[in-house]
Amino acid sequence: CGHVLIHSILPSVTLAQSFWTVPLAGAAGYFPFTVAGAGARDLVMVQLYVSSGVPTATATVTALAFLLTTLITGALGGLVQLLAPLD
Repeated sequence: CGHVLIHSILPSVTLAQSFWTVPLAGAAGYFPFTVAGAGARDLVMVQLYVSSGVPTATATVTALAFLLTTLITGALGGLVQLLAPLD
């Protein structure tokens, strides 16, 4: 998902750049004191992409789009669980 988002904004980003950036950013989502990893994951994603040559604005937009995708997916899953519980 992360590579698809950034590649749609900046096609020059290679899959190799995303192979080490997106998993490390995802792991940062398990940092305590965050809600669903928001903040920590986004900061790590931006910093790793910037260190690999991606412009800061592009990396920031990608991180925020990734956060939005995660929140929408979680909200839809919660709504499905609320309306049709598995009990």
